[in-house]
Amino acid sequence: MIPFSKPEIDLSNKDLKEIGLIIKNGKLCKGEYIRALENYFKDTYNVKYAKACCNATNGLIIAFKATNLYNTFVVMPSFTWPSTLYAVECSNNIPVWMDINTDTWNMSGSATKFGNEIKRSDYYKKYIRLISTGEENEVYSVSGSILVDIFGNMSYINVPTTAVTIYDAAHSFGNKLLGNRGTVEVVSLSFTKPITSMQGGMILTNNDTIFNKISELVDLSAKMCEVNAFIALKEIEKYPIKRDRRLEVINRYRQYIRVPIVEQKIEYSTNYSTYSVLFESRDKRDKIVNKFKENGIESKVYYEPLIHGLKNTDEVYSRILSLPTYPSVNKHVKTICDLINKA
Repeated sequence: MIPFSKPEIDLSNKDLKEIGLIIKNGKLCKGEYIRALENYFKDTYNVKYAKACCNATNGLIIAFKATNLYNTFVVMPSFTWPSTLYAVECSNNIPVWMDINTDTWNMSGSATKFGNEIKRSDYYKKYIRLISTGEENEVYSVSGSILVDIFGNMSYINVPTTAVTIYDAAHSFGNKLLGNRGTVEVVSLSFTKPITSMQGGMILTNNDTIFNKISELVDLSAKMCEVNAFIALKEIEKYPIKRDRRLEVINRYRQYIRVPIVEQKIEYSTNYSTYSVLFESRDKRDKIVNKFKENGIESKVYYEPLIHGLKNTDEVYSRILSLPTYPSVNKHVKTICDLINKA
């Protein structure tokens, strides 16, 4: 079996001994490695505050609570992982669905779309989405938005300064814009991301009041453990090498795939957290998926839209396939590409 994701955490005997000492000393949270990890994010991304947390989903939930974004309408893409929606709904918010760009796969839109263009699509449904057909429906005001860096491709939308903007930067470790977009950004350090602490996240903000609320909420229910912070720091040391090796894998895909594909357009920067491509048709994509299953290769068809009916989102999802990119999969790339070409 060739898995889609494999963390490949590389710890020395010295590192393992240090983990044992952390456990033995009993300082399992809020210790030196947590502080070191938070300081790394502050210094590297020139952001005023960084707060480590147990995972990015809880980080997003806390971001909504800390910014007082609740009982309102929140702009978000349908093309994202369900945990983004979960965070929106945990504060009793209702999503306003926005379509994506067909090239970047990030949410499309501008400040003008936070006004009268946002309308309810169906009075009897909980969800609302952006309507571009000119339908006469009731108009709702929107208090905030959550943007998602799809597969590590940095997103950015100009919004009114009064609007709360939360960035789901789960895949975005290492990217240039990180730390200085919107009101709050949340990075994931889970085992599927470019840098892992096994499980964990980091909440970033430049707002004093919001940071105080974030700190209080994290300390109540979402603290990261020292062992996780230690592993994250060790992973960060190796990040440049792992990033380059992941890009080697991607370049080999580019070399050996012979059928037509379309890659994600990079507007600002990317860390190639996930390598996804569009094939010429749903039929071709599905044949490849079936061929992979027959040969014990795991791939991902995501993100499945959280709501259907958005033209670009549905089109991208119908043809997309994400391929494994962890370093040790390199030896299997030629086999994977042969199956793609023959499907």
